Amino acid sequence: STASNSTGGAAMPASICAESAAISDANTTAERTVSMAAQYRRTERPARDRDRGSLPCAPPPATNERMAPLRVLVVGCGNMGGAVARGVVAAKLLPTSSVFVYDSASTVTEPLETLGCKRVVSPEELFQNAAVIVLAIKPQVFKSLIEEWKISFTSLKNKTVISVMAGIRTAMIRDVFPSSFTVIRVM
Repeated sequence: STASNSTGGAAMPASICAESAAISDANTTAERTVSMAAQYRRTERPARDRDRGSLPCAPPPATNERMAPLRVLVVGCGNMGGAVARGVVAAKLLPTSSVFVYDSASTVTEPLETLGCKRVVSPEELFQNAAVIVLAIKPQVFKSLIEEWKISFTSLKNKTVISVMAGIRTAMIRDVFPSSFTVIRVM
C-alpha cells in the first residue's frame, strides 16, 4: 500500500511511512532518555530522593562550566537498544564518539558502527568511562549476564543505569549495581 505525501507529490510506500514514524518515536525516546540522564548527572539530590529513584523537583543549577561529554554505553543493540542508539545519533544529542554499543552478536552492532557509534568488545572495558549505561538486553538473559559483569562495576560510583528491559523491576536492578548508581526504569 502507499500513502500520499502532504505536498501532493508522488505516493510513498506505507512501509517507508511506518519506518519514518518508528525513527521519529525512537528519536523522541532517545532525547527523553539522554535528557533525564543528563539531569540526574548535573543535579545534587538528597539521599532520600536517590534511594526512591524519583526525579528532582528543581531544575539543575545553571552553570557556564563546560562539562565533559556525556558517554553512553548501550548494552544490547537489538530492536530497543538499536533504536535508542540510532535515535541519539540521529537527533545529535551526543557526538557519535560518545555513543558506545555492545552486543554479543557483532552483526547487530555493525550498522550502528557505520553511523559512528563505537563498538566495545566487552562492557567491562567501558563501564569505567560511561556515565550512562542503557540496559537493553533480553530480560531472561539479564540475571546470568549481570552475574558475569558484577565484578566489573562493584568499585564504580555515580553512574546512571537506564533499563528498557520489560519485566525486570527497579529493585532487582538496584540490587545488582552499587548503591551510588541511579537506576531509571523506562519500561
